[in-house]
Amino acid sequence: MLTRRLLTRRQATQATTSCRFRSSCSIGSVQLHTHASSIHSPSAPPSSRTALSSSSPLPFCRSTHTTSPTPVPKGTCGATATTRPVDDGTYRDASTALPATPSAAAVAAATSASAAASSSERPFPSSLPLPAVGSDCHFDLVVIGSGPSGQKCAIDAAKNGKRVCVVDKAGMFGGVCIHTGTIPSKTFREAILHMTAHRQRGFGGEVMARSPSLSRDVLDRVQKVEQWETETILKQLHRNKVYTVAGAARFVDPYHVEVVSEGSSMASSQHAGHIRLGTLTGSSPGQISIAGSGGVAAAVESGGSGLTSSHVIRADRFLVACGSRPARNPNYPWDSPLVFDSDAVLKNPAWGEINNLIVVGAGVIALEYASMFNTLPNCKVTIIDERPTFLDFIDHEVTDTLKYVMRREGATFLLGEKVEKVSIVNNGSSVRVDLNSGKDVVGDALFYAVGRQAESDSLGLDHAGVETAKRGLIPVNEYFQTSQPHIYAAGDVIGFPALASTAMEQGRLCSQHMFGAARPMKPVFPYGIYTIPEISVVGHSEQELTKLKIPYKTGVAKYEETAKGQMMGGPHIDGFLKLLFCPTSHRILGVSAIGENATEIIHIGQAVMSLNGTIEYFRDSVFNYPTYAELFRIAALDGINKANSINVAHAAKLAATANNNNNNQTTQTTQTPQSTAATTPTSATSAGDSKVSTSPPKQSSNAAA
Repeated sequence: MLTRRLLTRRQATQATTSCRFRSSCSIGSVQLHTHASSIHSPSAPPSSRTALSSSSPLPFCRSTHTTSPTPVPKGTCGATATTRPVDDGTYRDASTALPATPSAAAVAAATSASAAASSSERPFPSSLPLPAVGSDCHFDLVVIGSGPSGQKCAIDAAKNGKRVCVVDKAGMFGGVCIHTGTIPSKTFREAILHMTAHRQRGFGGEVMARSPSLSRDVLDRVQKVEQWETETILKQLHRNKVYTVAGAARFVDPYHVEVVSEGSSMASSQHAGHIRLGTLTGSSPGQISIAGSGGVAAAVESGGSGLTSSHVIRADRFLVACGSRPARNPNYPWDSPLVFDSDAVLKNPAWGEINNLIVVGAGVIALEYASMFNTLPNCKVTIIDERPTFLDFIDHEVTDTLKYVMRREGATFLLGEKVEKVSIVNNGSSVRVDLNSGKDVVGDALFYAVGRQAESDSLGLDHAGVETAKRGLIPVNEYFQTSQPHIYAAGDVIGFPALASTAMEQGRLCSQHMFGAARPMKPVFPYGIYTIPEISVVGHSEQELTKLKIPYKTGVAKYEETAKGQMMGGPHIDGFLKLLFCPTSHRILGVSAIGENATEIIHIGQAVMSLNGTIEYFRDSVFNYPTYAELFRIAALDGINKANSINVAHAAKLAATANNNNNNQTTQTTQTPQSTAATTPTSATSAGDSKVSTSPPKQSSNAAA
């Protein structure tokens, strides 16, 4: 019986394999062959492999049967389903006979298309109801911008059963964070550290010569990470049934936005729920587009390229999460390739040939890129800024350490200097900067990073009655509501702290407040600055506590005191971690760190602070060894030792003072009877007289104390 069952299973497996093999060989339709390949390709996204029913007898057919497949005549499909999906988004009759033998051109095209399909996600059915052709598009929430705050707000609202649409420009899904900001700059940093072997210099390794292909290799790594992150975000949005629209949004009135699509197709256009152009249409769930004057067919045929159309979308609530762009001084020669900002550096591989870079600005972005270029072999960096100090919200001991490390690597700081003029010299091969102090600096290129401009100037916010401030920033209340209560704003467009991490939480809290669960943002959040070495802080700094007149004690641990630090950077590894705590309650008031993995380990301090923990937590906890997390325990022991030493000294001082008081009081008490006898005429005195006679010595004792 067991043998018979095994044979039956083997025959069924062979029949399935035979059917699939003959079918794939006999298919002359490129679309169907590509679909089959993408389903089974290991490199295809998970949704590509699970989009079809698991009971389908063929990889490219939807089936209503659950029985094992049987061989079918060559050139036909044995599925009983009436329709099957095709790559162009349409549905065809599954019983249509296919050509028996594909041509050589068709085979070549199928191979190319299969490779492309393996890297793109297949459509999946959407459960959201589609509006009828020509009807008004009405959503519970429209999110303008798909950066961190936009993503989290849209997904949270969708999880609560709301109908959500995200609008962003073609090619910018994921926002500034993915394409020009956080992800590219941090990938840029990691690539430079890896390709220059910077972390191995502490063990006597030679400084690697700069490779001619360094800039291309770094930018290639940046591009790959950007692509992967974009795909991940789009999968998250569509998995949560969030509609996406590629186009530029502009408010028509407080409850309507006009979306204009200007013809560039997106890699995400294969996603169900992605709206391309014009009016929402669709004959089946998950297959939707917006048709302009050319109709749906034109949009599908051209892939959205070259078409321009607009559509008005209505929503009950809006979130403006459009991000920001680098601010540009109009007096700088931006037409020269030698002058660039944080956006342009990611598109121009010529930076790999720079040996002398001028950085104007000393903010977060300026210092991050300045430290990256300062790490490159034979690259000198000069930082110019009007302010006498930089990063004033960071503990001054931390910024002093950063300045010291960068100077040791060759950087020059010209702080308190104002740029008067920037010009291109030496036949267009150099940049000259004239300063108000009379100095001039000449370099191979100039990197400008002085502030950012919110991308709100093209949204027509005045039509919606939303007020804006300097540089396009949008003022909001504690729940991120603008001057129009149903319109919210989050992320870079509202200003400080302008972090991807805080923007995510801002977006989620916006959704919570929109639909009934109001809660302001927690005040304790970490701040990460990805310089070399990196910086991270949470809570108060020393200068903040001093300004607030809050007493505190410190505990410090140096990276060189940890075994992990010795392993990773040698005996002279840079960095330290500082704990600030209350001298009476021992509650943690702030944590500052500079060094390798500072942005990772800071979360330990954040967790303890959020729970109102004390410094004893770090003393009493066991940390993995060897790790950078040990820094917390070392710093805690240092702080407790300092506090105990001060307490012991103070107690000794108090004891000495009390001893002196007792000695003085004893001396004065022994002298009191003689003084009393000399001044009293008779030995018989009243009780009241006795009290009066003994009071002067007590007053004398108190005065001495």
